[in-house]
Amino acid sequence: MPGLFEGVHVLRDPTYNVARWNLRSRALTIQDDQVLVDDRPLPMLPLQRLRSALCRSGRGQPVLYVRAAREAAVLYRRYADLLHRNGFTEPIGWPRAFSVFDNGVPIPDELRMRYLAMGDEVAKFGDPFASSPPASFYRAWRAEQAGLRALVEWLRRSVARAAGRVHARLQ
Repeated sequence: MPGLFEGVHVLRDPTYNVARWNLRSRALTIQDDQVLVDDRPLPMLPLQRLRSALCRSGRGQPVLYVRAAREAAVLYRRYADLLHRNGFTEPIGWPRAFSVFDNGVPIPDELRMRYLAMGDEVAKFGDPFASSPPASFYRAWRAEQAGLRALVEWLRRSVARAAGRVHARLQ
């Protein structure tokens, strides 16, 4: 990158090049709540992979699985504990943006895939989250469901009648 852009430099400071995959090659220590790398303050530590390592134990305590140096594990555990104490799990239960129609009915993932597969044809529906317009995607989906339910009921009744006739002949 430095060869392509003016003013761009390679930062070779080992305190900035600390990550999960190279922790074993760094002297990471914690002194008085300060994290040091090779006896110099650690300016940052990428923790993007921490999400998959965090979970809750049956006792409600944060659990962290870390394959790293002891000091790194202490740092990760401290960070995980702070996340949990400050509401890390609270947003997990919040509804996702665009996960429901405007009337609160959840949008199944299969329906999202069908909508995307329709391409430009979806323009006829207008707002994809609107439930009240007669020509909305929601109304078309519900009408389709109602039609399928009616078909399933008709098939159920037809099979029951046919089974009854077969049963009567066998007697």
